[in-house]
Amino acid sequence: LDRDLDVVLLDFKKHLAQEKLLPLGRLREKESALARADHIIWTHAEEGQARPSLLSYKGKESCSYFSLANIKTQQGLEFDLKQEATVVCGIAKPEKFVQMLKEKGIKVSKTYFFSDHRAIPWAKILAKIPNGRFIITTEKDYYRNPISFNDRDIPFFIAAPLSTFDLSIE
Repeated sequence: LDRDLDVVLLDFKKHLAQEKLLPLGRLREKESALARADHIIWTHAEEGQARPSLLSYKGKESCSYFSLANIKTQQGLEFDLKQEATVVCGIAKPEKFVQMLKEKGIKVSKTYFFSDHRAIPWAKILAKIPNGRFIITTEKDYYRNPISFNDRDIPFFIAAPLSTFDLSIE
């Protein structure tokens, strides 16, 4: 496979100038390598927050953020902040995801965390969810096995990040 697109993710809350190269830090390459990027996405941003631009890369940057307006659901369901939620996810830092949900006013009553890239045992989890609660999961975790949600009475919502650009590949 040939590489068609270079997308770089940078943490909005970390200052690039203070980061160091591996093994002393988290960077795999020098900042100058960003010149090869087609898109630079600042993650963990807040909606409407503007990141100081990397002047050399202006026009390549965008921000990715979470918004309650972007919670997807089964047809006909409405998102109700008064209900208690069970959060299920298999991502690198699930605590950040839960904190973000709480900051948006969601009452998180139970969490199920799994290692990143591990299959989630949806049938076992769904059997444990009490009536009156709903599930929030990440878009990545839902689409790994969407058939698990077929024919279930438990409402579920999918939290997906929003981005300020379209990354569709033609």
